[in-house]
Amino acid sequence: MRLPPDEWPSGKLQPDEDVMMHKWRKCIVSSLLCKGDRDDWYYVFSNNYDEVVRVLAWILRFVNSCCKQRTGHCKEKMLQCRDIILAEKRVIRYVQKETFTGLQDERIASLDPFLDAEGIIRLKTRTTERADVGDFGIPAVLPSRHPMVERLMLSTHVKLCHVGVQGLFRLL
Repeated sequence: MRLPPDEWPSGKLQPDEDVMMHKWRKCIVSSLLCKGDRDDWYYVFSNNYDEVVRVLAWILRFVNSCCKQRTGHCKEKMLQCRDIILAEKRVIRYVQKETFTGLQDERIASLDPFLDAEGIIRLKTRTTERADVGDFGIPAVLPSRHPMVERLMLSTHVKLCHVGVQGLFRLL
């Protein structure tokens, strides 16, 4: 660039296609797409319900922070209660998606199910109309023989100092 413009090299550059193809083949291509229809990706790594929920909470938090495209890192270093609650609701939705075909599923159709605002299948009960009952009055439908439900029951059973069957079902 020290020379005047009339002395600069002229003409179009012609890249050597063979060299380019050889360099292109050296690239490593990685993909995050899942092969197959594995719906159990979120719980196969651990037998502990609380650990699965915490890992899913971190994953959801990471995805949400990436989607928001914030310039800085997340200010909170610890998981918040809302992150854990969102992850638990997501686990319930995943379990229901794997088990039931929808509200018209023959196993739950007679129980008067409905979808709540978060997309969770819940049951209408006598206490549904009360304002003070929260999630207790509208329970989520969970299958009896699903690995995550079994892990939830075991985790709750141990947390409650090995409470009996009736106490465990009352608290779940």
